[in-house]
Amino acid sequence: MRESDKELIRSFLSSKKINEWISFGEMEVYVRKSKRYFPSIKDGFISCFDVANVNVIDGEQGKGKFTSFFDVVIELAQVQGYDAIYIESVINSKFAESLSKKKGMIEISTDKNQRNFVYKLK
Repeated sequence: MRESDKELIRSFLSSKKINEWISFGEMEVYVRKSKRYFPSIKDGFISCFDVANVNVIDGEQGKGKFTSFFDVVIELAQVQGYDAIYIESVINSKFAESLSKKKGMIEISTDKNQRNFVYKLK
């Protein structure tokens, strides 16, 4: 991920904005800041960086675009003091399976058609 792309995420995280579409050329991501209750992670509400929608242009899927984005989000969200990253409503079953195998990822949904995940930050 380019440094200018990292700056877009950094800028959003440090802003007063609650939600925003962020475009990285071949990928567009809808992100949001939230407070959520996940008793399996922590008693009480936690601060989350939500990834609510990801669009990757045709021909670029499966090339690590989301993985690069997610690695940067982990790094920057930790610096900003977030407790977790929440990935909402994953419809693509292949993508959902890859998320479920990622170390530290917890699936928190029961609907196999729209799967939700949370990644606890240390």
